Amino acid sequence: MNLKLFSAPATEPVTLAEAKSFLRVETTDDDTLITNAIVAARTLVEQLCWRALITQTWEASLDCFPDDGEPIELPLGAPLLSVTSVSYTDENGSPQTLTGFQQDLVGSRIAPAAAVGSWPSTQTGALAAVVIRYVVGFGNAAAVPEPLKQAVKLFLADLYDNRNPDVAATNRASLALIGPYRLMEF
Repeated sequence: MNLKLFSAPATEPVTLAEAKSFLRVETTDDDTLITNAIVAARTLVEQLCWRALITQTWEASLDCFPDDGEPIELPLGAPLLSVTSVSYTDENGSPQTLTGFQQDLVGSRIAPAAAVGSWPSTQTGALAAVVIRYVVGFGNAAAVPEPLKQAVKLFLADLYDNRNPDVAATNRASLALIGPYRLMEF
């Protein structure tokens, strides 16, 4: 399964003001650096716990649907807010949009409609014949669990203070905060 970010988060889980307060920065000299570090820290937390923090849209592509109507688990999908579309290339090479599928928002997966019971056939040998567009994330910054926000701040502090991304990866406090929220990688 391949993933592509379709629509990035509109905001960050930590504001510039919150970040500057955490870092004890009182001037505007480093505002751009801090703003960029917030994005980097959020991205790092998302990569480590394998979930989206703020609402964003992703596309997952597969070469074909699973056999026997098995559900498709969506990466970064907890919490899964919605599945926007499921498109595929049919056996004849024509693009199609699938309307008959079930969404499991809690389990972050989709399955064929119960009445149908199986996925449609895709073009043999086609790459990325199935594309699923879906929306994930906790919502806005207020909905992000506080331990994950704190992890973003700790990584931010490492990035700001050390200006070396390798140091951030060793921050044990951040990793401990992320642990309970981490999903399995695909």
